Amino acid sequence: MPYPEVTLVEKEIEWLNELWALKRDWDNRYSSLKDIQFRELGVDDMEMDAYEYKQKMKEQPKDTKEWSIWEFMNTELQRFVDTCPLIKSLQHESMRSRHWKDLRMEVKDDFDEDGEDFNLDRIFTLNLLQFQDRINDLTDNARKQLTIEKGLSNIEEMWTRDPISDLAVAKDRSRADNSEFYYIRDTGDIMQLIEDHGGNLGTYKSSPYYKEFQEDIDSWENNIARVTETLETLMTVQKLWQYLEQIFKGQQDIQKQLPNDHSIFMKYDDVFKHEMERINNDKNAINALLVNGFLPLLGKLQYNFEGIQKSLDSFLKQKRQQFPRFFFLSNKDLLEMIGQAKEPKKIV
Repeated sequence: MPYPEVTLVEKEIEWLNELWALKRDWDNRYSSLKDIQFRELGVDDMEMDAYEYKQKMKEQPKDTKEWSIWEFMNTELQRFVDTCPLIKSLQHESMRSRHWKDLRMEVKDDFDEDGEDFNLDRIFTLNLLQFQDRINDLTDNARKQLTIEKGLSNIEEMWTRDPISDLAVAKDRSRADNSEFYYIRDTGDIMQLIEDHGGNLGTYKSSPYYKEFQEDIDSWENNIARVTETLETLMTVQKLWQYLEQIFKGQQDIQKQLPNDHSIFMKYDDVFKHEMERINNDKNAINALLVNGFLPLLGKLQYNFEGIQKSLDSFLKQKRQQFPRFFFLSNKDLLEMIGQAKEPKKIV
């Protein structure tokens, strides 16, 4: 009959052998991982393996859990499991050199995250769990900053390469002399883009991460503000040109009665049409509108077209004063009447 004490010792030896076998298996598994470069680590598989070993540890007899080998191995596995999420966070695409610099200062180690020696073994040497809260804050901030980075990248893409930022240019023929000209047909899409991206940039600017992206945010704010100002001025000039073109090219009597204004208009008519042809050749709003000297040129066109319009209004006012009945006529009708002054039957 076997002695109970011997039986217990035999069982404990069997349990101990199982524990050491588990430790050897885990050590072999860790050895196969320890030299893998940080960025190439398959964290999900590593974490799953560690959980499987922890489960096997839990399944060991209750008495073994008081043994130092069980406690040691359980602590090592838990440390491994707890470190895996930190490694995965640090592998995230949002991590930039500035974040790694902050981490190096925190752990007081001048490691190179891209170096071959920055492997799993080196990571555990750094004892990242000691800095868990700081790493979580750092990686969380990096993800939030990535949102801004991608937003700015999207803004750049849409304004430089996406057709949505093209000006809606159309071609037509003048009813005055049948010459071809280009004009902006609609500004709805561009103005919507300006509104959307202006709002996004305002949000980025009020973000706690503004300083990291200040140069790009300010640059795009400036670009969009310049596009807005230039486009609004261009549309004002275009409206003036369309009104005056019908008069100073289509009515010879007006040309003769306002020779000075006619001469000025014809000079800037060529300039305006040339610029619109240029815009048609490259419709991208940034390329077309943010040309050096274009906004001052538009200001000059606006100044001269408005001056011509004032002269024309003054001329029509004089006609109304001479013939009070003309006060009941619109400018268009009055100009038509003046143009047909030599043909009374048409007026009648």
